[in-house]
Amino acid sequence: MIFFIVLGAAFYNGFLALTQLPQEAAAWVSASGFSPWTILLIILVFYLLLGC
Repeated sequence: MIFFIVLGAAFYNGFLALTQLPQEAAAWVSASGFSPWTILLIILVFYLLLGC
């Protein structure tokens, strides 16, 4: 069972590396012009919505 979790994580890692999604997201956040506190607030609201 643990092997499948590690295998899934490896596939996800490969997907993120190929699509360069983290770099694109970081570039988008940097170019948005929001303050760091606003970005943290958006992430917090997103987590709250996912948790409810």
